[in-house]
Amino acid sequence: GRPADTPLLVVHADDVGIARSANAATIQAFDRGIIDSCSVMVPCPDAVPFGEWGRAHRDADVGVHFTLTSQPNERWGPVAGAARVPSLVDADGMLPVRLDRERAVDTGELEIELRAQVARGRELGFDLTHVDGHQHIVQIRSAEVFGALMRVASDERLPFRFPRAWLKQAPWGAAAFGSATVPLERMISISPKSASADQWTAWYAAQVRTIPAGLNEAFVHLGIENDELRAVVPDSANWGSAWRARDLAAIGSQAFADAVRAAGATRIVWREVRDYLRWTA
Repeated sequence: GRPADTPLLVVHADDVGIARSANAATIQAFDRGIIDSCSVMVPCPDAVPFGEWGRAHRDADVGVHFTLTSQPNERWGPVAGAARVPSLVDADGMLPVRLDRERAVDTGELEIELRAQVARGRELGFDLTHVDGHQHIVQIRSAEVFGALMRVASDERLPFRFPRAWLKQAPWGAAAFGSATVPLERMISISPKSASADQWTAWYAAQVRTIPAGLNEAFVHLGIENDELRAVVPDSANWGSAWRARDLAAIGSQAFADAVRAAGATRIVWREVRDYLRWTA
């Protein structure tokens, strides 16, 4: 129902549930109308209190952030249980800090865990609108891993993030376009090389100002900088507590709102993509 020449933009928050301060920042962002969507790391204990908010806000656009790794100082177990997915866990039965490409992963066990995470998301009270992957593992690791994602996403009729730019390294993604998901024309994702801390907001605004027609996503990592968040995601080059506080400030800025208007963009949610795919199936 959208004109073909309209830039569509989802402003999406990843990593909800990783810490209570991430939950609080996400709820604040929903309340302020500065994000459209989020996805939850359901193996994390702090996904449970976010579920309490979700049950009271069933209209919120919430997906499952498929989580197959832990933080170095915050370990989580698989939702399906270590005994059912031994290839996904370390010797201590917890999700590894890194899932190296050389590590063998049983795709049958992976599918069990992905389905368990979807079920947990629904148990927590969310009307799930989509799925996506923590560290993009399920989308770009291998064709076999992507196959497990496709089976789960297709059975659950839930779309997922896959920008066209990823086809260079993950050509198998094209199999999902038009059936399992709608491709992103552009995915806006900041990196330490993108901008210095004082140029964070300006970088996001510049990216949004030039989004093309079609579906686009700006995905951010939100947090209220405090001791709890620093303990879970220590400040480092990537996704530390200061990073998450800058993301929250950037998307809540007047410069970001002005960029959306300058782009002529329509803000949408993943639920619209989900419902469109279900209607056209």
